Amino acid sequence: MQDDLLRVYHMVNKTEVLGPGKLFGLWTQGCPRRCPGCIAPGSHALDGGKLVQTDSLAAHIRSLPGISGIVVSGGEPFLQPAPLARLLRQLREDRDFGVAIYTGYWLSELREMRDPAVREILDGLCDLLIDGPYVEELNDGMSLRGSANQGIHCLTPRWEKEAAELYGKEGRQAEVCVEGDDVFVVGIPQKGAKQLIARALEEQEGPEHCAGGRKGETL
Repeated sequence: MQDDLLRVYHMVNKTEVLGPGKLFGLWTQGCPRRCPGCIAPGSHALDGGKLVQTDSLAAHIRSLPGISGIVVSGGEPFLQPAPLARLLRQLREDRDFGVAIYTGYWLSELREMRDPAVREILDGLCDLLIDGPYVEELNDGMSLRGSANQGIHCLTPRWEKEAAELYGKEGRQAEVCVEGDDVFVVGIPQKGAKQLIARALEEQEGPEHCAGGRKGETL
């Protein structure tokens, strides 16, 4: 893949439930893990989503008022390290921009990769990394992580205080976003919330509006 094209599953211009402050939310497309209970199964297909020019995306994010950073999830962001690194590099060209990334890899696995783009992301382009695969049986309801096995790593000092205050605490928050006929829940909801939301939407609008679509999907 060209390093100026990123395969994207979804984007939101602002979220306050996936990291410190007001962040642009980006979900990359493609994940071979397919963890049971994954909150965004629509992001798994490696050829799904849409291709986005990193230059245009960076310009759009920089134009948004009040945004202090970006949170990247998926899918698996590190399946596309070159375009991701290019995007993050562009965001920081003229702005002090924070970066948080959720990944199914362990930090130790990423460190062992010989990909220069992965090294660049870890050694300067990412401030906060939440690592490890989602394990349904270890979903303990703690904030800003899917399951208890996942770790929180401050790769720079930027969000050390916020990480200690926000991550792995009692309670979770989520936002409901409506885009046309699609309804998304952004964040890491309480266990079982996804099914309740889907059921409520089906009861309100009928199963034909929910089946096979992205209505009620959680990000």
